[in-house]
Amino acid sequence: QPVREAFIRLSEAGLVEVRPQRGTYVVPISQAAVMEARFVREALEAAVARSAAEQGLSKAVLDELRELIVRQKRCTDSDDHDRFYRLDEAFHRTLSLGAGHDAAWGVTQEVKAQLDRVRYLSVPDATPIATLIEQHTAILDSVAAGDADAAERAVKAHMREILRSLPELIARHPGLFDAASAPLFATGDPA
Repeated sequence: QPVREAFIRLSEAGLVEVRPQRGTYVVPISQAAVMEARFVREALEAAVARSAAEQGLSKAVLDELRELIVRQKRCTDSDDHDRFYRLDEAFHRTLSLGAGHDAAWGVTQEVKAQLDRVRYLSVPDATPIATLIEQHTAILDSVAAGDADAAERAVKAHMREILRSLPELIARHPGLFDAASAPLFATGDPA
């Protein structure tokens, strides 16, 4: 029963296709789903950062965010991509929950399954960890300074990083992506 329920949840997230009497198959990464999740996540997280900058965060939350960045920096020394991915997730969750936007984080969790597949692929190669840490630092610095416009811009720049790495990832791993869908991104600078 638990395995069946897990497959149902994976199917609902668009990660696997269950074919009765035939098997369960991993679904290729949908470019359309990635772009839609990125759009939703950018909108939500930009609003969260703006709100956090306008309202301010508690010292405890700011300290936790700073500590997460320190821990992320340690991942660059050890090349621990899996740990960085978890710390990246913790950074975004802490910012959202710390700003009192639990529901926004819940919605983000619901829409980002396909995007997470690409994020996981991009961390070791397409997007250097140091770049993501710089972006997290810019977000945190803007929020801590109470600069809502800068916080929103920093989140948007961070969320659009996937637009830079996606074409490279598709070229590098064409078998992982849905070949039926046309490229949904423009080349050049998305910012």
